[in-house]
Amino acid sequence: MIGEEYEILGIIQARMGSKRLPGKTLKLMNGKPMLEQLLLNLKGSKYVKKFVVATSKNQKDDAIENFCKNKRILFYRGSEKNVLSRFKKIIDLYKPKLIIRLTADNPFVDSILLDYMLDQYFKYYKGFDYINNVENSNFPYGLYLEIFTSKALNVAVKNSSHSDLEHVTMYIRRNKNKFKTAVIKSNEKFKYKRLTVDNEKDFIFAERLMKKLQRKDFFSYNDLLKK
Repeated sequence: MIGEEYEILGIIQARMGSKRLPGKTLKLMNGKPMLEQLLLNLKGSKYVKKFVVATSKNQKDDAIENFCKNKRILFYRGSEKNVLSRFKKIIDLYKPKLIIRLTADNPFVDSILLDYMLDQYFKYYKGFDYINNVENSNFPYGLYLEIFTSKALNVAVKNSSHSDLEHVTMYIRRNKNKFKTAVIKSNEKFKYKRLTVDNEKDFIFAERLMKKLQRKDFFSYNDLLKK
């Protein structure tokens, strides 16, 4: 399979201390914690077989640790504010060559989208430091993925300013002249512009939509496209 020479690791940022929707990471979405819903959607990727939940040492995040232990999910707890350092510790532990950055408040990201992005990476951008489908990509807010090398992250760790530490890839995105980067764009039209969960209104909408789209605990992001 293309990409087998890469050790690919998915890292999911998760925390319970959201100000706009406290505890949202484990808030039940159709009977399952939102983090579990995301993990179920990611299951079956042809490329990514290992995911690590990156949370903080804040006492509030004890619940995330307990959830991960109960579900036998890999996790790491580190600095609450310095999220970049969490990623650094994880890549030091697992030594992947390629990292997928995900967030627990984007539950509609699935294995089909993940594999599509990696297919694009290996076909057109192999050897690039960083690619995403974030910047003017035509993907809805909440269907975002970032793919980058451990080497690029280590450069960011060494050079990031204090303001970059909470946003893992900010240094890379601000210094594109120092990296090989690309944006994966979609020519498809989506039914929705916003699919992230930032507040209660977002959650209610996401839960209803997930229930409508799910088939045996899984859905395809293709169901979000206009036909």
